[in-house]
Amino acid sequence: ALALPCDLAYREEATGMWGQPVAPEPSAGPLARYLERLPEVAAMHHSLQWPLLTDCLACFLIVAYFSTELRAWHKAEYEKVFWLGIGLYGGARVSNVLELTLPFTVFVILLGAQVADVMEGYVRDWVSLRIFSNSMRALREKEARHWIRVFSDSVGSIEQGTLRGKSFRLKEIVERMSKSKGRGSTALLSWLLNRHKRGQEEIHDIIVNATPPELNYLLSFVNCGKLAYVASKHTFCYLLGNAAGWRATGARLDELSLEVKAFVLDGLQRVGIIMSNSKQMWTRNILLSTKGSDIAIMKAIMDSRGDWHSMHKLVFYDLRGSWKSEVLRHLHSEGMTSRLKWTKIVSDVDDTVLCSGGLWPAGIDRRLPKKAMYPGAGTIFLEISRHCSSFSTIPEAYRPFFESSSLIFLTARPKAYKGMSEIYSYKNLVGPMKKAGLLQEQEPVILSGRLGSAFQVLLQAAFARLFRNKKGTMPRGTAIWTPVADKKAECMQEYMAIYPECDFVLFGDNGQGDVLCSELLMERAGFRADSSPLRSFSIRASLMHNVRDMSETLSKFLPPSSVEIPREWDAMSILFFKTYIGAAVEGFSLGLLDLGAVVRVSCKVVVELMVLVAWYPETWRGWEGYYEDVIEDMKQVKNLVFRDKGLEDKVEDL
Repeated sequence: ALALPCDLAYREEATGMWGQPVAPEPSAGPLARYLERLPEVAAMHHSLQWPLLTDCLACFLIVAYFSTELRAWHKAEYEKVFWLGIGLYGGARVSNVLELTLPFTVFVILLGAQVADVMEGYVRDWVSLRIFSNSMRALREKEARHWIRVFSDSVGSIEQGTLRGKSFRLKEIVERMSKSKGRGSTALLSWLLNRHKRGQEEIHDIIVNATPPELNYLLSFVNCGKLAYVASKHTFCYLLGNAAGWRATGARLDELSLEVKAFVLDGLQRVGIIMSNSKQMWTRNILLSTKGSDIAIMKAIMDSRGDWHSMHKLVFYDLRGSWKSEVLRHLHSEGMTSRLKWTKIVSDVDDTVLCSGGLWPAGIDRRLPKKAMYPGAGTIFLEISRHCSSFSTIPEAYRPFFESSSLIFLTARPKAYKGMSEIYSYKNLVGPMKKAGLLQEQEPVILSGRLGSAFQVLLQAAFARLFRNKKGTMPRGTAIWTPVADKKAECMQEYMAIYPECDFVLFGDNGQGDVLCSELLMERAGFRADSSPLRSFSIRASLMHNVRDMSETLSKFLPPSSVEIPREWDAMSILFFKTYIGAAVEGFSLGLLDLGAVVRVSCKVVVELMVLVAWYPETWRGWEGYYEDVIEDMKQVKNLVFRDKGLEDKVEDL
């Protein structure tokens, strides 16, 4: 009944007024229907196409910007303009999606620009210009007190107030200009109109009219990174010289003390050397003016800052072209004649210092909880460095910097934009270790891997899982880690070129490519199978944490499915251990530790093991296996102690 009216209407419409059938109109073809709808489709497609294209373009620009950190457009001024533009575009897109009215659209666009400006300022102030190291901050304070005493002794204590007033004035100008240059559109306007000229002239007058004690005090008191950020090029040329050198131009570089030179060099690196030829020139002048034992002390100070800035980054990342070549030649020539010998510890992170918990690609060891530090690791690092460097002629005032910079973390984790991965490593790896007292007084230097080798490993792993092994296990020998091992060896070679006066002890594991990395380093240093056993290499030993079956170790000298230890490993001093008690025993056999240090490491391992047992009472299920490895290695220590009459009192503790 409901369908009847519709049916009647249809029949009436189809039969016409007099009941005669009416021929239906010919239906339009597909082409005609497409042409009819073409304006509507084009309008809708046009409304969707341009936002999509602009979004893709913005994403492409951001990715390209992050991946081209070495280009000229990463200067501070250009960087500020770029992020300001990205913020404006982000605000415009948000307002377009939300279909806001004009006043709210303007507000959201300005808000996006402000957010981008805050983020850029955070990266600059808290990542680049901030001083992280307590030792560096303490050295600045100590140097400032020293020079204020020198000034008071030379001119009297009355004039001390004038100098302190100048230092406060200089710091105030630097802080004000630093904040002003970091305020997005305000900074851009100031840069275009050159509104900072008056402050730069006042800074220049204070520097020019300062006597040598005053100059050293002022540069110790003020943040040299912010000073390099706001001062004029003319001021730093007056201090550090130009391309012709520093003596030919009458610069005051020779009036600066070693510590003040380190402060200025630290400030230049933090503000960014790579984008400025003048800053590279000043860096070259500072390093070439430092010779003999002073260059070794400066390298120790620069490597004990507790962040991603280091001598390796300065030489191989910040410097370019002829500046880099000159500095490398100078460091090598001065290092070969240096009397300040020191031994550095180079260690992998995952499954060597921190347990990965079996989480790939970090590692495979499941004996300890994830991110737990292996008991005794920090203690043995410091003990080896101190024992091997006990006869060094380093002045006692600078020995803490050598001890602090004696640990290097050589990791496969790729470097990120502005050192974000290194900062993450310090915050999430080194920070908890230091708070727990596991790293003693050390400020590790982090040498990161390359992003390309990391992608190569991931692609090879995906290929192996999809096509080579249906069961999901990795191929024999973890051969996918070969490019990472090669990049690690290349990075370590660069670091060794900066420190030709140092010996190195390597720590790693056989879960990935650390054994192959050690083999490559020894071969590139001139090792051959028929090398004389009396020949010495800068790499004294390689101690490898045994976390997988020995037959699956990635090595150039280990045949497939072989269980025999290659003789090349013995010649290269590549040894394996289960716990750091075993590592101490192996170190004792190589002369890296004395027996007292072995006992101290063993006792520290037991104490830290008990800490882990109490720390992870429920999540750590397999502690019995690690406990058995500790007991087996402890038996070796007891046998060594029984042979030494002077350590009989330690037997009960063991």
